[in-house]
Amino acid sequence: MKSPFTAEFVNSGKQSKSSVVLTPELPAGWTLKASTGATATTVAGGASVKATFVATPSATSKGGPAVIKVTATYESNGKQSVSSANTIDVAYGSLASAFNSVSVTTVANKSLGDFDGGGATFSAEQLASAAIPAGGVTPGKTVTVNAGKATQVDYTWPEAGPDVPNAAALNGQTIAVKGQGTHLSVLGSAAVGAGISPTLTLNYADGTSEQQSIFFPNWLQPSQLNGAVVAISEAGRNNASGPSPEYTQYKYQVFSNVLRLNSNKELVSVVLPTEGRVKFFDWKVTTQPMPEVPHGEVYASETPWLEASTGWGVIGKNVANKDDESSPDVPLTINYTDPATGKQPTYAKGLGVHAVSKITYYLGGKCSKFTSEVGLESGFAGTIIFKVKADGADKYQSRTYTPGFAPESVSVDLTGVNYVDLVVEPSGSIDGAHGIWGDAKFMCAP
Repeated sequence: MKSPFTAEFVNSGKQSKSSVVLTPELPAGWTLKASTGATATTVAGGASVKATFVATPSATSKGGPAVIKVTATYESNGKQSVSSANTIDVAYGSLASAFNSVSVTTVANKSLGDFDGGGATFSAEQLASAAIPAGGVTPGKTVTVNAGKATQVDYTWPEAGPDVPNAAALNGQTIAVKGQGTHLSVLGSAAVGAGISPTLTLNYADGTSEQQSIFFPNWLQPSQLNGAVVAISEAGRNNASGPSPEYTQYKYQVFSNVLRLNSNKELVSVVLPTEGRVKFFDWKVTTQPMPEVPHGEVYASETPWLEASTGWGVIGKNVANKDDESSPDVPLTINYTDPATGKQPTYAKGLGVHAVSKITYYLGGKCSKFTSEVGLESGFAGTIIFKVKADGADKYQSRTYTPGFAPESVSVDLTGVNYVDLVVEPSGSIDGAHGIWGDAKFMCAP
């Protein structure tokens, strides 16, 4: 991964400096690929010259902070020099190079690992005889998820083997990932309650970035997968300070899940958050089947969404949010009385949600606009905020809605957008945080 950086020579004196040359001193294993502006015949007093360098770390170079030093030599009453250094953050060359957690151990060396924060780890011996996948798991083995389906992903179990760092605990690392597709498929697991959804930053070749979250369940046979798929299941686990393997009547699992990518752009790196309770074992840029893009002028409630979540109950299509599927339908009515008519705005088409909610649609760059009227649902006294995000960028944010606020008209330009997120967030408590997307519709190509 190329790392550009700049250096500036400032002549703070009154006399000119001549034969100025800026020379970088790179960390071990780095190669200088290009430079511009690194020499100057003369730099007048009070003037400066700026050089740009492009360097590339080798595949074995260490990721994380790296010091780059630049020395400037010049003529001024003899040959002189001055140096300066700075620290930059360097991407790890691969996920495997960022491994920092011993999450798989042998029984003999169980004390070396800690997956869950309490000294427990996956057992190499139990993985070798795991029921999922058939034939067990050993270092370097292919782990196939959704075999034979269009969503099939072929991961590689860490080749490092047990008793050494063999997983990446999320610790703010920047990791190079080169590829173009619809999703980043991730093999990982968590050791926290009902699971967790870390937010990753995706960096693209055109210089843009976006943030996406991905859910991983607790490794101990969770009741809810929330889109994750069981990829590996072993009986029991190792314990650094107890009999091992232990709890062999229980299943300890690794999961596959995906986060979406902008398929029109090339992914170049991923920045992990700081969340050590989640460990990643492998990832792949993949191309997954996508829903058909909408055509013409179409209501959001009649457009298949890519994924959706609501803070409570079931998202209402052309009705308000429901406690469950069997709950009676309630009209999409906003908690505001029009003084001219004495009536509350009601919509035949739209979406009813409960904060925190997010509904994602795939547009494939074929739509030009999203419109809606938004507000708090009639009969509820919550406080909510509406947002529209396009390819991860904020395009609209409403005021904070409370009872009695008139609906607000939303119009968002979606030209060239692949994904749009309709988001409702609470402002404080989620009590009564019911939102209405009235007459929500997309204007798309025929």
